[in-house]
Amino acid sequence: MLLLLLSVIFTAFAARMYHKKYHVLADEWFARGEQDFHAGSAASALSDYRNALLYSPGNTNFQFHLAKALAATGRNDEARAYLVTLLSDSPGSGEINLELARIAAHGGPKMMPDALRYYHAAIYGVWDTDPIAMRWQVRKEFCEYLLDNNAMNQAEAEIIALADNTSPDDFSGQNVAGNLLLRAQMWSRALQEFQTLLSHDPRDEDALAGAAKAAFQLGQYSQAEEYFERLPREKLAMPDLAKMHEVSRDVVALNPFAPRLRCVLN
Repeated sequence: MLLLLLSVIFTAFAARMYHKKYHVLADEWFARGEQDFHAGSAASALSDYRNALLYSPGNTNFQFHLAKALAATGRNDEARAYLVTLLSDSPGSGEINLELARIAAHGGPKMMPDALRYYHAAIYGVWDTDPIAMRWQVRKEFCEYLLDNNAMNQAEAEIIALADNTSPDDFSGQNVAGNLLLRAQMWSRALQEFQTLLSHDPRDEDALAGAAKAAFQLGQYSQAEEYFERLPREKLAMPDLAKMHEVSRDVVALNPFAPRLRCVLN
């Protein structure tokens, strides 16, 4: 009985050490994959993640990172298969929905409905770390995707939501929202956004440039000229700003009492 008991204890100890060794090897390969992926070598990371999964095949975190590496190397169908399986177990995951949205975004116009669905799911999904900041970043990415694909109706609603969900103390975020409003040609709202920034820092160059562009597009040339004149000479020399400045200056010089005259800038 004593020998049997010692044999059982030894077997249990050996099995525990065996599984521990497997977990250690899995973690080592995963760490190597993370290092390669963040160094820009997705192909090497792909091999590392596969090796990690050999030692821990049921690890969903390893599977998720493998899917990211697959997508980074252009193997979107394989990546999507992994992600869809993971999503079935965690349908509210912001991370998984975001990766599926990015894959759909690279699939062209036919994949736009999927991209819209997954981006929305990512925005309102569950994030383990700093969910407010992550949802803001995802919505920003979503807005840029919509603008790049000329989906202006959807873009307007999302950009307004982004601006409304930007903290008054987040000046960098307000600047991002203002520039997206400019891209969407929402001139009045963009001007308000940049004016709010200028109320905190009247010398903010990006806010001055944004306010000048918005005022110009609204035909408020005197106000645009005021913002242009407050910009440093180097900033004002940028081609788009220089051309607008030239037009607004000429309009105000010709008719200073009619600052809202419309002018077409070709």
